[in-house]
Amino acid sequence: MIALTNAAPLANAIRKAKSLRPRVQFVAFRVYQVISPCSGNVYRVTFSVNPQTGSRQGHCTCRAGVEAMACWHLAAAVAVHQAIQAVRVHAKAQLEAARESAKELRREREMVALNPS
Repeated sequence: MIALTNAAPLANAIRKAKSLRPRVQFVAFRVYQVISPCSGNVYRVTFSVNPQTGSRQGHCTCRAGVEAMACWHLAAAVAVHQAIQAVRVHAKAQLEAARESAKELRREREMVALNPS
């Protein structure tokens, strides 16, 4: 497992991922498949959060990942994971706003029904 506390240890991996532009596929929550554009090899990247400490870790099935070294597969998957999480957070906020708006509309309709003019 590779600790994902900050981007500094992943700096070289991030640069390489940006230059290679690998294909990253969502498999399941916190699980991604990264396909090497050069060799076509497929690597599985998983993310986890320690429930006691809240620390975040990542793991890749490539040689570097097995040795707990930061790899470009992990960096590419992190970028996709962060984007997906940002969309989820935004969607959740939009849903909450819509629910609040619907509640307010119901209250207004009830007030009109109770006080017809």
